[in-house]
Amino acid sequence: MATVKIKFRPSTVEGEIDGKAFKVTQSTNYPFDFSLIFDVETKAQFTFKIRVPKWCKDLKVKGCKFKVEKGFIVVEVNGNAKISVEFTAEIEKKRASSGVYFKRGPLVYCLGMKGERSQWTKHTYEGVDYPFYRMKPDKKWNYAIDVSKAPKYIAGKDTVWDVDKDLPCIEVSAKEVENWVIKPTHKFKTHSWDYVI
Repeated sequence: MATVKIKFRPSTVEGEIDGKAFKVTQSTNYPFDFSLIFDVETKAQFTFKIRVPKWCKDLKVKGCKFKVEKGFIVVEVNGNAKISVEFTAEIEKKRASSGVYFKRGPLVYCLGMKGERSQWTKHTYEGVDYPFYRMKPDKKWNYAIDVSKAPKYIAGKDTVWDVDKDLPCIEVSAKEVENWVIKPTHKFKTHSWDYVI
């Protein structure tokens, strides 16, 4: 018996198992939501596995009998099927250096900004120029999060990676820290390259 594995993204996989055609079409808006629908068209028998992400707190499966085994939802397919899966995620607060950030499912959330990029210097290696850029915030960034208040997930309407869109976001209570400034850039030499810290 063959095993079919598919990543989480809108996709179609076609092939043959034991001389019988199969087609699996996946519909999803992942990673912005965690619902997956798999339309299976086949006369073949095979094992269909759906990975359960580590961040998943709970799951729902409709349209088939299944078991969860070694981090996978395991479905024994025998003919056409429509399998719906929904993962549940919670907002997680994580610490990094002296700050915090938030995760929900596979995405990390931050203060959205485009930034201002300017070429700082360039180095030539084996005849090729490699520019080094300096990035600066294009709006206020110096906020302290009030971790005593629960963050709130807002679904948004868009799924385009553009800060001007209505993207999913996590709303937190925060206050501007007026004397918090960006430190000047320093250079140090290591091997034959200059690195920026």
